[in-house]
Amino acid sequence: MKISEFAKHFDISVITVRYYVSCGLLLPEVHNKQYRFDERCVKDMERILLLKSFDFSITEIQQILALMRLSNLTAADDVADLIRILEQKDVELKEKLMQLQLNIRALERYIHSMKEEQREMSARPLCQGVPIEMLSLICCPDCQTPLSLKGADIQSGQVLRAELGCSCGYQASIQNGILITQGGSISELDSPDTDRKFYKDLPVSWVTLFQRSFNWMLAQYASMNLKGKIILENHINCYFFLFSRLSELDTDAYYIFTDKYPEIVAQFKELIERQNLGLKILYIADSTFRYPLKHGCIDLYVDYHSLNEYSIFDSARDIFNIMLPYLRHGAEVLGTYFYFSANSPSRRKLIHEYPDCAPNNFSLPHFKNAAQACGLVCLQEEEPGSVSDWGGQNRNFTYHVKDDPLYLHAYRCKLK
Repeated sequence: MKISEFAKHFDISVITVRYYVSCGLLLPEVHNKQYRFDERCVKDMERILLLKSFDFSITEIQQILALMRLSNLTAADDVADLIRILEQKDVELKEKLMQLQLNIRALERYIHSMKEEQREMSARPLCQGVPIEMLSLICCPDCQTPLSLKGADIQSGQVLRAELGCSCGYQASIQNGILITQGGSISELDSPDTDRKFYKDLPVSWVTLFQRSFNWMLAQYASMNLKGKIILENHINCYFFLFSRLSELDTDAYYIFTDKYPEIVAQFKELIERQNLGLKILYIADSTFRYPLKHGCIDLYVDYHSLNEYSIFDSARDIFNIMLPYLRHGAEVLGTYFYFSANSPSRRKLIHEYPDCAPNNFSLPHFKNAAQACGLVCLQEEEPGSVSDWGGQNRNFTYHVKDDPLYLHAYRCKLK
C-alpha cells in the first residue's frame, strides 16, 4: 500500500504515519523514494494502536516493538518480560484512575459550593438605592443648585425612587436606585454590551495586556489614601476597572459609576449588589455627559479607555474637558490610553468606520497635550506593552488592522 492508502485504512493522517516511520515504529520498504507498506506494517500498526489505547507512550511502544522484533516472543523469558511491562502499565492506569476519581469528587464539591454561593447571591434582596449621605453631591448641571426630591421612596437610608428637579427647569429621576437623566443622543454606531462580549471576545494576548495594565493600576490605587474620598468611573459599558476588584475597595469611600445606557448601569448594579459588599455607590445613567453632580467633588477619576471611547463618537470635545469641572483641586486621574503609531492603518480605518471620531484619537501626543491643557500633571506612567494580532472579533476593536501594533499607556495624573 502507498502511504495515503495506509493512512486511510487506519483512519489516521499521513503526517502521523510519517511520524511513526521517523520514530521507527513502522518500517516500510522504500521504492523510488516512496514508502510501500506491507502486511508486516499492517500488523505493527495494529499493535501501535492497541498499545496506544492502553496509554503507552511512544517511547514505551518503541521498547515493546523492539522486544517483539528481536525475540518474536518465542522464548518464555521474552514473554515474561512483555507480561511484566503490561502488568506495570495496569498498575499505573489503576493509580491514575484512583487519582482521577479523587479529582472528580473534588471538582463536584467545588461545583456544588459555587452553586450554593450562586443561590445565596440570588436570594439576597436587591433594594439598594442612592445613599442619603450622597444626596448632597447631586446638583443641577446648569446652575449647580441642589435638586429637590418629590415622591421619594426612602428605605434603610437609601432613596429607591424619586423625581428630581431644579427651578431652572432641569429634571431627572431616581428609578430602582439609579439616577437617570433626560435627553442626550447616542450614536447609532454605539451599542450596549449586555452580553459582555467586549470582555469575552478578547484574544488571549489582549487579555494579558489588559491584565498588565490592571496590575499596574491596582498597585497605584492601593497606594492612595481613599478613606472618605469620592471616586468616579464612567463608560462602564466599555471596560470597568473597579468592578474587577470590588472586594478590595474601601468601604469608607464613596463611589459613582456612570454610563450612557440605563440597562448597562442596571446590569452592573445588580451584579454588585449580589455580592453584598456594603459599598456606598451612586449609579448614574446619563448620555448627555452633563452629570448632575456638584462641581469639584471628585477626588479620583478612573479612566479605563474612556477618553478613547468618548472621542470615537465626538470630535468636538474630549472627556478630560468634560470631567474637569467635577474634579476638586488636587484630584487624581488614574487610567489607561490606547494609541497607534502616527501612520497607523488602524487609525485610518477607525476614522472611516466612525465618521464622528476625533481625528487625533488614539494618538499618544494628543493624550498628553489634552491632559496638560486641563492642568493635569503626570505622577507616574507605564507602558504595559502592545498587541498586533487582530482584535476584530471583538466589537470594540473592529477597526484594528492585523499586524498593526496597538499600544497601551497607563498613567496617574494630578490636577494642579
